[in-house]
Amino acid sequence: MRITPTETAPVKTDFSARQFKHVRSSLAYDDMHLIRDELTEFLQPCGIARTHAGNLLLALTEILSNLVKHPLRKADYIEIRLSVSGAHLDLEVLDNSTSFADFNAKCESALSRLQAAETGAESGYGLGIILAVHKRPQYTCQDLSADQLNHFRILYSAGALQSPETLPPQKIKNRIFLVDDDPISLQIHQRMLDGLYDVIAFSRAGDALGAFTHHQPDLIISDLTMPVMDGIALRKSLAEVDGGNTTPFIFLSGNTDNENNPYISHLGVDDYLCKPVTRERLHTVLARLLHRSQQLRSSVQGQFSHDITELLKPSLPENHGPWKFVTRHMVADAGGGDFILHHQTQTSMMGVLADVMGHGKQAKFFSCAYAGYLRSMFRMYAGTLDAVHFLKYLSQSIDGDPLLESMIMTCQCFQFLPEGIMKVASAGHPCPVILRPQGAEMIDVMGPLLGLAGDHAYDMKSVRFNPGDKILFMTDGFMEAFDRCGLAAQELLKQVSTAPAASAAGLADHLWQEFHKRLKKQLTNRDDATIIVAEYGEKA
Repeated sequence: MRITPTETAPVKTDFSARQFKHVRSSLAYDDMHLIRDELTEFLQPCGIARTHAGNLLLALTEILSNLVKHPLRKADYIEIRLSVSGAHLDLEVLDNSTSFADFNAKCESALSRLQAAETGAESGYGLGIILAVHKRPQYTCQDLSADQLNHFRILYSAGALQSPETLPPQKIKNRIFLVDDDPISLQIHQRMLDGLYDVIAFSRAGDALGAFTHHQPDLIISDLTMPVMDGIALRKSLAEVDGGNTTPFIFLSGNTDNENNPYISHLGVDDYLCKPVTRERLHTVLARLLHRSQQLRSSVQGQFSHDITELLKPSLPENHGPWKFVTRHMVADAGGGDFILHHQTQTSMMGVLADVMGHGKQAKFFSCAYAGYLRSMFRMYAGTLDAVHFLKYLSQSIDGDPLLESMIMTCQCFQFLPEGIMKVASAGHPCPVILRPQGAEMIDVMGPLLGLAGDHAYDMKSVRFNPGDKILFMTDGFMEAFDRCGLAAQELLKQVSTAPAASAAGLADHLWQEFHKRLKKQLTNRDDATIIVAEYGEKA
């Protein structure tokens, strides 16, 4: 029998006996802070490692986000269960929304894309994030469950709840392809490498080539002379395969005449070893090449991460007319999910503060995609559209776009006019806080996520400022640090109201110091955090 509560968003929470239960009849993005806070409170005395607790909360956020955005029929019953016993942790989310179609296929697709591209660019509705930290989530659709509810379940088994410091170190072995048509030679060299490396042996070069993409070796050792496809043909064919040209390659041959062959050298071969080769010699060469390969990979990835992080680093000009701006930003992971874009004219400055949900490489990828998309829109429309129409146009553009629809982004669009007028429209973003001599208050400006309702008419708030008035814009990563039992807004207002009378920079510094104090006490995965403090001064 389908459960359909008639009350409005009832909430039941139970922390007893290491059993957590939260039930509600509606779900919105704003509800997630409360749920995460309650679950964090439950997990703290359970002795669960910070990493596991953070991963669990991240997975729960993605599951709930899917329930908000994607089902054709929204859930009017959502139940979150969590049980913890010494060796087991069991998280289950039940709902009566439209079921996932082809769940297992979506998981395989999401995981394969993550493994192949390492970008998180998948269209599995956030499944890539979940699969990155929980390898075997279980999903039962309502048609197959006894209670006619969808069940999304994540299990940890014995040993998984230990703190990482107590677990024995697990060294990942480098994978080596060993290719030789001589079975005796193949067996001898495999024995030399077994134990220290993960060795996959091939008697035919064509088989090694076919297995390359699936198994992704760290290094290839190949005989030179083989029937059908020899070592030279294998090396040339690998150059046409994604990743094949950067994988270290060694020729191991009984023909000493080719050791200094310039043609072989031009193939991009990393070394040439002559048979018979000693175990010590083989291990020395492999260690050197694998170390160099890792150094090059780390250098390239590090430079890429640095370049992208700097490109997306939120910033605004120090002033525009009588307005002064101060930004503070923290990247919590490789890359970042927050960014700011702005456009200045003689009569106004327009900007967007955006927060792409997720962490690390996935957030980095979608931040790049959204930032590039928004930047091109700014060039075309920021000088002619106001904040509310810009959000509407952006939402219509995202609606139906398979790339941009596959990730959730909140944003706020604002305009500053020289006569002291500030206009703001919001799409699922935390409300800004205005600070005047008489106190602080939230500006009640809200709207649905971009692309959720393409033709939605966003609301816009217009506020007149007096000299010295300030306004605070923030992303979720900043606001969540102040969230105690769903009271983030009250905590923030208290901090802003009690801040010493200061400039925009002084207020930003005060809030940023308080943010970092609270951050040290957080159990959850840290998210990117950004604030903007704008102050209106005397007109020039």
